[in-house]
Amino acid sequence: MKSIIKLICITFLITSLSSCWTKLGDFTVISNRSVTTDGSTEYVELSRSIKAIGRQKKKQAGALDVAIENLLKATPGGEFVKNLEVMITWGGNYVKVTGDVWGLKKAEGEKTNVKGFQVSDRVQFGKKLGTILSLIDNTFCLVQLDGDEAGTKLRYENLIRIDKQD
Repeated sequence: MKSIIKLICITFLITSLSSCWTKLGDFTVISNRSVTTDGSTEYVELSRSIKAIGRQKKKQAGALDVAIENLLKATPGGEFVKNLEVMITWGGNYVKVTGDVWGLKKAEGEKTNVKGFQVSDRVQFGKKLGTILSLIDNTFCLVQLDGDEAGTKLRYENLIRIDKQD
């Protein structure tokens, strides 16, 4: 009986320690994309205090890169992150990042890429095919399904890109 209680306590201790987040550090500016710093390009703050998580298997590196890429993909047009806070799990498999996403200054209302989708991309929704008419926000886009006259507001997660248009 005592050995079972000890085993349960040790298991609880190990699982509770492996899921704790530890602050790795703060970064002023970080990106995994090319960013010009000569002043020829004007950047603007696109969103503030965005959070993302990156996960890699124990023997693989790159969880921080995955987390930063997920953070940049969460904001349309994101190029780099300022005021980044990095948290890591005790086991090192997960990295959580929080920061302000900055990107190129675009014309009013112009969004060129959201979660890998662009205007005029061919997509599949269930068994129907369609074309993206506009990118509404980080969750929805307007798709004209083949055979329909009006556009339909759909979630990106329900779409599969068939053909990418340039």
